[in-house]
Amino acid sequence: MAVLNTLPPGSVTALSAASTAALRFKIATSAVISVQHSGADPRHQGKREPGAAAISRRESSPRPPSIGAVGDRPSYTVGIEEEYLVVERESRDLIRRPPPEMWDRLGEVLGSKVTPELLKAQIEVGTKVCSNLAEARNDLAGMRRDLSSVVDEYGAAIIASSTHPFANWAQQETTEEPRYMRIAADYQQVARQLVVCGMHVHVGVEDPHLRIDLMNSASLPRPAAPGREAGDG
Repeated sequence: MAVLNTLPPGSVTALSAASTAALRFKIATSAVISVQHSGADPRHQGKREPGAAAISRRESSPRPPSIGAVGDRPSYTVGIEEEYLVVERESRDLIRRPPPEMWDRLGEVLGSKVTPELLKAQIEVGTKVCSNLAEARNDLAGMRRDLSSVVDEYGAAIIASSTHPFANWAQQETTEEPRYMRIAADYQQVARQLVVCGMHVHVGVEDPHLRIDLMNSASLPRPAAPGREAGDG
């Protein structure tokens, strides 16, 4: 598998493991979020936070019995998008203009699962909608293998990294698609310097009550610094 990684060995696996652990923790602890909403935290005793009345009314409504305990496993789906940088195998520098034939071949092998990104030197893949993390991991690993095999035919390799360690951003070219050209026009210098990649984990939560609980937990006030409140959201 011709995947080059500028991060320490095993870092991508560690990232996947960390993402898995974080997701499992969020799902496992979601059942106690309603306790946090109810004001059990002593820092919020006597305070009435925005939206508290609406939350109280919703919490008093009937809840599905499967959401009652921490050990329950709510029904969810998961999908992963991952972006890569395309580099020359010898120099390890970014390929500013991958050959069109390479993209044709990628389309033959991966179909709609592979798409261009903001820069011509980038490739994005996306898994199918999966029923669990193991299925998503297997789908992603298979796409990595296929992607690596195809780009290898053109003397290239992929880097699973947040950015490139030495590439010159000023030499990169924007993908000539309406969406990306519009981003480049709107953000100008900010977009031109954006030689970055990401991994997005999308989780679909079937239960509507749990879905709102998770959204609320992500928007609770957080301290910006010790002793200072950052405000809502």
